Amino acid sequence: VTCRTPPAPRPTAHTSAPVQRVNPARIRVARAPEDLLGGPNAAGRFGDFVIENDHLRAVIERLPGGRSFALTGGSLLDLEAREGDGFTRDELGQVFTLLGEFPRQITYTRESHSVASDGTATLTFRSDPSANLEGVTEYVLGPDARALTIRTTLTRGPNAPLVQGATLPLSVRLADAIQCGGAAHWVPDFGFARPAPTARFAWIAGLGHDTAYAFVGEQPFRGPSSTHWINPSQGDVDLWPGERVTYTRRIAASGHLDLVRALEHAGASLGNARVTVHVRAPLGEPVADARVTLHPLLRDDAGVVPSAPVMLATTDASGDATIPLAPGEYRVSVTAPGRHERSDAPVTITAREASPASVEVALSPRSSLVIRARADGVPSPARVIIRGLDGTPSPLLGASGRADGAGDNVITDARGEITVPLAPGRYELTATHGIAHSLATATVTLTEGQRDTVTLDLRRVIARDGYVCGDFHQHQAPSLDAPVSLRDRVLADVAEGLDVVASTDHNMASDLGETVREMGLAGQLLTLAGDEVSTDVASAPIGHVNLFPIPVDRDAARGGAPSFFDLDVPTFLARARAWAPDAVVQVNHPRAPGPTGMFSVVHFNPRTGRAEAPFDPHFDAVEIWNGRWQSAIAPVLDDWFAML
Repeated sequence: VTCRTPPAPRPTAHTSAPVQRVNPARIRVARAPEDLLGGPNAAGRFGDFVIENDHLRAVIERLPGGRSFALTGGSLLDLEAREGDGFTRDELGQVFTLLGEFPRQITYTRESHSVASDGTATLTFRSDPSANLEGVTEYVLGPDARALTIRTTLTRGPNAPLVQGATLPLSVRLADAIQCGGAAHWVPDFGFARPAPTARFAWIAGLGHDTAYAFVGEQPFRGPSSTHWINPSQGDVDLWPGERVTYTRRIAASGHLDLVRALEHAGASLGNARVTVHVRAPLGEPVADARVTLHPLLRDDAGVVPSAPVMLATTDASGDATIPLAPGEYRVSVTAPGRHERSDAPVTITAREASPASVEVALSPRSSLVIRARADGVPSPARVIIRGLDGTPSPLLGASGRADGAGDNVITDARGEITVPLAPGRYELTATHGIAHSLATATVTLTEGQRDTVTLDLRRVIARDGYVCGDFHQHQAPSLDAPVSLRDRVLADVAEGLDVVASTDHNMASDLGETVREMGLAGQLLTLAGDEVSTDVASAPIGHVNLFPIPVDRDAARGGAPSFFDLDVPTFLARARAWAPDAVVQVNHPRAPGPTGMFSVVHFNPRTGRAEAPFDPHFDAVEIWNGRWQSAIAPVLDDWFAML
């Protein structure tokens, strides 16, 4: 799309200030690497749309598209905000519309784009107009907007089918699926914990390593969630023939994990009081990038009692975090890498409308620990779990999925070393390097401001002559619900002592081979390109099935993997083997509940060897153990022995 910048208004004799020139928003098709966004979770590819202004840019997948759990293109893949002279790094997974319980969604068939005379860019995706329910989603970005507006209109067709001779309303949920990617979701009153499905919350935050996201609707949200996804709904409506409904939401981003700024850009209502928290080190120097959490102040006869967090902020370079919120009393907690609060008494503050309040929180000097791991005397990647002892809390080193800190564990780098900021205290370290090596443990005590070093030696205890250790069911960034970057996945694989891995992302042909070579680990890890065919998004699911090795086309939709939706098991097996004749066909978690387990879907009976739906047992492998459904291990073993 080529846009002309309208001429600036000519100043008149009465103009006392210079006219601010605002460039129009723009829409373009990504044709070269520099057209796409960067970051560990960036998923855009050539041919996708980029919608941008001088403050924000986003990548929207073009049609036909469809990746991970979105049936077609038209979903938001990447989002970055301008910070100074550059942009933040994308850590978002994917956002697409839902019409009810997952996976009910809009399947788009047409796309269009335009830029209005006022400089507002609109990218529009439409479903088939002849369907009983037509869906239209618009991505709108004004020339000076700090948030991307997503507007969806649902229209019930005039010729609704009759049920027992009568026309009935169609129930529709006004919802989205947010695959958080590397940005863990945080909601008020729950923080990083999963909100109850019936709970209502005004906004959703996504907190990555460097970027904060804010997702705000016209109505409060509610909806189910898991660790790396959340499906927020603004309510349910009943549509009669010819009726329509429109719902709107806005998403914004900011750097330095500045959630307050992202929320304000997205138009969230945060309250009309304002407090400032000053975070200082012992000599008064400011502490930047400290995380400030506010909890309503509740007391009982014993004193202050725990309460749910309502707001989160990050200190700036001056060590300050200014936070808008509702009037009231709050408890302030502050965390920063390698530091702890020096006061044992709770820090409190009172927020009032008329007078801004402030409080200072003192933190300890920064301490850290250098961890070195050796496997059989050679420096090597290893996983190290760090747990607090004698009253020292276990650390929260980062969001799930990061090698340099995820919860209470880290992974040493390719040189077998990592420096971890740890608050003063006493810790137990446990290193692992896969099932063929021993554990290595150590206990360390850090004082304020100390930098110490510990070496963990792991030794081989199982001879694997003639055998390799493999993992044939893995997800990483190409699965847009997974937080793990390709580099972190490779590092974790080597740390776990694996020799061979299959990258099996949801409905996406992907391969870790190029990343392994870039990291200089080609001699340590063999990779197989793969695809986990995840049919729970289809109208007739048959479960989840892995295929590996397979061909990969990085420039094609879904990495070149064909669509295997709405096929019965025999037809699926025939088409899969025709596409990738040498692939292993592996049935994953076959007794998982719902539409994800094949044996559950077809009602396979191990005693008779028959199923109630069309079935073909001529696959190659069955996944016996899956950490999410351990109760299904024994039944799957029964299935396996029956098939033998």
